[in-house]
Amino acid sequence: MNDNDNKAMLIQALLLASSKALSIGEIAKAISLNKEEALALVESLADKFNRPDSGWWIVSNGNKVQLATNPAASEFLSDYLQIETKGELTRPALETLTIIAYQGPITKDELNRIRGVNCSLILRNLMIRGLVEEVKEDQEVKYQVTMDFVKFLGLGDIKELPDYDKMHHHEFLEQLAQADSSPEEHSDSNFKQ
Repeated sequence: MNDNDNKAMLIQALLLASSKALSIGEIAKAISLNKEEALALVESLADKFNRPDSGWWIVSNGNKVQLATNPAASEFLSDYLQIETKGELTRPALETLTIIAYQGPITKDELNRIRGVNCSLILRNLMIRGLVEEVKEDQEVKYQVTMDFVKFLGLGDIKELPDYDKMHHHEFLEQLAQADSSPEEHSDSNFKQ
């Protein structure tokens, strides 16, 4: 793999992993490129993906880009996501939602360390369902439950959850959230994705 192919692969992975659109400047900084190189690589990815036979699509709006699905698949995906968002939550999704409810706002890294696995897909699904939202706090993206989640539970405030004060300031969870280890090091944890 040549250097440009490697950089394009990293941009593709970055766009896939990101839950929001990224600016060309953010992409350039993450991959250690200048903005012109990053833009050229994003444009080459768009040429590669934005075709009728591709499931992936590079969407751009001004200075921001995001990896999305082919617009031709929108009706199919809409039907599928309706089914997906109406079904019951999986155990890993419930665990993740519980941690966010009691520990939020919480960063993705803190959440990953507490659960012991990468929670990106679960977070995406919880956001699609309208149960979790991103918030900016101290220049960091954090996750918290939505107002709809609180209303659905019939609460006036998230602090009305059972044992909220005890769990929100739980020493063991705070230690896990602040640990320096990565989720891969906890792969034998009881909490699997």
